[in-house]
Formats: sequence, structure tokens, C-alpha cells
Amino acid sequence: MITRNALISILVLMAGLIAGYFAFKLSEDLPVFRIQETVFPPGNWNGEWEEADSSGQKFFGSSVELSHLYEAYKSDFQEVVDRAGLAMKEISFRKDMLLRSGDTLAALPEELDRQMAQWEYSLDVLRLLDYYTRYFMHYYLWLDTGHLPASVDYKLAMGQFRATVAYHRQKYEEQALPQGAEWEALMQGTRVAEQSDRSVRWARVVTVILLFMLLMGIPRFIRDRGYRKFAGSLYFDALFRPGKVSDLNAWHSIPRLALALVLLYLFGGVILTSFVSWLIPLVLGALGLFPVLFLMLIMGHRRKPAEVLVSLMAPKVLILVLILGIAAVRGPMFFWYHFWVSPWFRALFLGMFAMLIFHKVRVHMVLARKSSHRKRRGAAAMVGLAAGGQFLVLGVLLRMFGLEQSLLVMNRDLVLLPAWGSAPPGTCTLMGLSPELPLGFLLAAGMVFSVSLVLFLYNRKEPAHSSLRGPG
Repeated sequence: MITRNALISILVLMAGLIAGYFAFKLSEDLPVFRIQETVFPPGNWNGEWEEADSSGQKFFGSSVELSHLYEAYKSDFQEVVDRAGLAMKEISFRKDMLLRSGDTLAALPEELDRQMAQWEYSLDVLRLLDYYTRYFMHYYLWLDTGHLPASVDYKLAMGQFRATVAYHRQKYEEQALPQGAEWEALMQGTRVAEQSDRSVRWARVVTVILLFMLLMGIPRFIRDRGYRKFAGSLYFDALFRPGKVSDLNAWHSIPRLALALVLLYLFGGVILTSFVSWLIPLVLGALGLFPVLFLMLIMGHRRKPAEVLVSLMAPKVLILVLILGIAAVRGPMFFWYHFWVSPWFRALFLGMFAMLIFHKVRVHMVLARKSSHRKRRGAAAMVGLAAGGQFLVLGVLLRMFGLEQSLLVMNRDLVLLPAWGSAPPGTCTLMGLSPELPLGFLLAAGMVFSVSLVLFLYNRKEPAHSSLRGPG
């Protein structure tokens, strides 16, 4: 027989699944998922080199661009990889023909020097394009299929590309590199790819640790130590049986578990940024911990802060396990590649993610009621205060620094989207976001916070013995 609490859990998960479905349907119309229809004109990669001018050759650098580019051309993988090399042979042949006709142009030495410099520059640009194409095509082949030789090939081509960029900058001072390419983004993208193996190793380590603690917390899996239960049992109960969490239970190793969950949560953010950024995990991690710390503060449960912290962190850690579990396959870019190009993957991920978010809210409401000894409306008000406060802080930060600038700062490290500079169309336009979104955030968050505050103030505490009852 399905209990009332189990039925509530099922309904919450179904509501999260519906929210994930609508999030997926809304994402289908965003420009960032239709970028392949606009940024890849046929002339950029078709291998037609009618003239020696290489100024029209485009270097794409962001994850969304490269993902769509690989997906569009992976059926002609070898042909795409060989195109720049064939063009180099063609230009080398024309350069040799020009040298052989040196007697004809002897009367025009300036014209001969100009054409020779033009051919040489075009050859160097094509060499850059050749190494870069080999790098990103083999990198995404490895992400897509796990082909081990492709892993070796992309690392080799990546090293050659970096060395050639350095050589190109020394050789050509004023015209160091082709115009129109965000070269810092290209180099940052190679640093992200270089950290893939490291990210995979640590993602697997953190995922195994979190799952191990969760499995060890299965009730009666580990014998109690005297009158104290194993710390992982609280972790398990908070996730799947929040109504069973009680003030009467005593735990051992809880402070260490609480510290471990917080550190692993923050370190997970570092892994997901491929170790190329520490600012983003710190800022977003602190913002994510805000509701937990806020709830701990207003619960008034000061006798066992470690137990409350573990209980509130448990659902957040489960969300982290979902994302790290995907990154543990072949790194964070494995997640982003499928997120950009696969509607099925995006639908499944958004559905699971929304379900876990709804589950987290429900767990927080149950724990808030039991720990603060308030009625359901009071517990809901506490969770609303925490969420409203979190969005207020986010809205203030975005309003202070500007949405476009904030996205540019994040993208400068992660290189997920194009348009590093402020030139049109801009990151907000590409993502389908309004620059006035922070103001809407502030208004919505302020409304939620105000309503929750009124409910919180007008809902008194229940008697202390009510914490022994179920969540109702």
C-alpha cells in the first residue's frame, strides 16, 4: 500500500518532470540551439581556394559552435580533416610556379615580393587552420565515441596549433593573426580540452565517494556504534526518508561528513569548469549554499548544526552526482556537446534536473518543519524565504554588473558561447535573454520573499514534541 508520504513524493517528482518538459520545449526556440542555421555559411569550410587570400577562413572557438560543426560534418570526418592540408598543397604548388616564373616578373620585383608574401601568409594561415581543424574534429570524435586514437590525435594537433600560433605572432607583428577570430577564446578552448583527462579522473573520484557514502547509509547496512548511528544514514534518510529524521537520533562522524559534503560540493564546481576557473565555482557555489545557511539560521536549531547541514546538503549533493556522473564519462565538454546537439539528451537531462529540484524543495520543507517545529505553512514560508533571498542576491549581482557583462565574464573562462566582445548580436541575444532580466528577477524574488515573510511571522511554532511526528 502506498503511504501518504510516498504519494506526495511521487506527485512532486511528476510535477518536476512536467516542469522539465516545458523547460525543454522552451529551449527549442532559443537561438543558441539553432546556431548551426546561421553561423556556418557554406563557403567557410568547403575547401574551395580559388584565390590565395585566406582572410575569409573562419576559426570557430566556442563549445556550441564546435559541437554543431562536428555534428554537421562528422559523416565526412576524414574529408573535413584533410581539406586544409590539400589547400596547403595547392598553395605550395602555386608558390613554386611563381618562383619558376621569376624571370617573367624580374622587371617587377615589388610585385613579385608582394605576391610571395601573400602566398606565404596564406600558407601560414592554412597551417593554423589545418592544426586547429584536426584538433577539434578529433577532440569531438573522442567526446562522441570514446575513440582512444582520437584522444592521442587531438592532443598532438592541439600542441602543434599552440606552437604555430606562437610562431605566427612572432613572425607577423602588425598582422599577427587573421582578423575576425577571437584568438584568446581559441587558446582558452584548448586549455579546457587539455584538462579533460584531469576532469574525468576527479569527477569519477567525487562521484564514487558520494555514492559510496549514500550506499553505506542504507538503514542497517552498517551496525550502530553503541547508541549512535552511522553518519551516512542521515545522508540517506534526508534524501529518501526525510520524515524519519529525528532529534532523538545520535550520529557519529557527523561534523566530518558535513564538512566533506560542503567541500565536495564546491570542488564539484571546479571540476565542471575543467579546472580553468576558480572564481565561477566560488561565486556560484556560495550562491548555491545561501539557502542552506539561511535555513540553518532561521530554523533556530543550534544544538545540532552539523546534522541540519548534512540534511539540507543531501538533495543538493544528489543533483551534483547527476551532473558529475555525466562528466565522469569523458569530461564536462561531453555533457555540453550532447546538450547542444542532442534534443533527446537535453530533454532527459532537463526532466531529471527539474525533478531533483522539486524533490530538494520538498525535502527542505519537511526538514524545516521538523527542525523548526512549525506547521506546513510556516515550513513553506521558510523555504520561500530562503529561495527568495537567494534570487534577490542573484538579481542584485546581475543588476550591479549587468547581465551581458556577467555572462561575458563567465564565458571568458568556460568558452561555451561565442561573442566574447560586446559586438552584436551579444551573449544575451544569442541565449534569448532580455537585458532587463535582472530587474524581473528582483521583482519576482522580492514578491516571493515578502509573501513568505508574512506567512513566516504569522505562523507560530508547534510544541516541541511535535517533531516526533511524521511530516504529515
